[in-house]
Amino acid sequence: PISTTMPPTMMIVVDEQPAITSASSFFSSDLEKFLLETSVDDDFYWIELLNYRDVALYSNDDSSSTKITGREADSIYQDWIKNDVLPSINEEYNDDAAGEWIHKATTTDDVLYDEIIIIHYPSGKAFYDYVWNSPSFVEMIQHRQAGINFVSSNNKPASLMMTTKLLIDETDVPAILQQYPSNNENQFLFLHLLQFRDVAVYPEGDALSRSVSGREAMSVFDELSAPLKARYGIGAAGWFDVAVPSATISSSKVDYDQIRLEYVPSIAGWGALLGGTLQEGDAELVPDLWKNRDAALNPITSLSARLESGEGEELPHLYDYTFNVTTATTAAAVPMMFDAA
Repeated sequence: PISTTMPPTMMIVVDEQPAITSASSFFSSDLEKFLLETSVDDDFYWIELLNYRDVALYSNDDSSSTKITGREADSIYQDWIKNDVLPSINEEYNDDAAGEWIHKATTTDDVLYDEIIIIHYPSGKAFYDYVWNSPSFVEMIQHRQAGINFVSSNNKPASLMMTTKLLIDETDVPAILQQYPSNNENQFLFLHLLQFRDVAVYPEGDALSRSVSGREAMSVFDELSAPLKARYGIGAAGWFDVAVPSATISSSKVDYDQIRLEYVPSIAGWGALLGGTLQEGDAELVPDLWKNRDAALNPITSLSARLESGEGEELPHLYDYTFNVTTATTAAAVPMMFDAA
């Protein structure tokens, strides 16, 4: 039920990048509006889904210039954000975690994005002041422009950058999934890129064949599947609602509604929920659970992939355990069925 096929609507082959003379010639007007409308204490998460060029392509490139990979070129921009922008924000806010590099990981699927990066900003103003209006922006952004594909290439989708809000309410993220993950050396992150149908599509004749939205159908899936997920050690590292689905001026985009990062204790644990070996009584639950997910999501654009965290990157957990103190006993009592890869 999980698609890892590139959406055909993203099949664009022309790669012509305009010269970047300011932030407004790179970032979208939707992003600027979002940044200016957020309050000084309204934080958000910046998520990048990146696909790299094999060889960096600079606007002033010539055959005699030294060739570097797209990943190497973009790392110059990333290092600027990580080592210059974020520390400057933290100094202003007098808080070492105000602007924070949350996680960087690669996907294990050859038809998806090369890398995902998640960054926390304390406000739209902080991004606007230290990225958008930075004197170094035009110099730094040329490395990103040279390094990543903004259109589909090599059977991979175009790079996307977006602003998101962390979902924390228990009606959005079941409390039992917000518990800290087990300390398991085999655990990894799974990435889910979700685009909801306007109207959920259930099998004909199904009792739920009524006019409910895709988002509502996904909420049904989340509520019903949470105890089963927790029983097999699967939890929420961070679920994000997308505010600005395309933060850059690019040739193509997919308007994802949610981005989810989930802990998985092992390949065996994930495979169990996809129809593998389940404990007695659980196997009967899976079809009825998954029909809600299938009904909720656009099957072409909604994608999932296993992630491999970058060197030195700790698996993120964005939920405060004290938030779940009332459900801690229930959560802790859930046995984890799969601890081996």
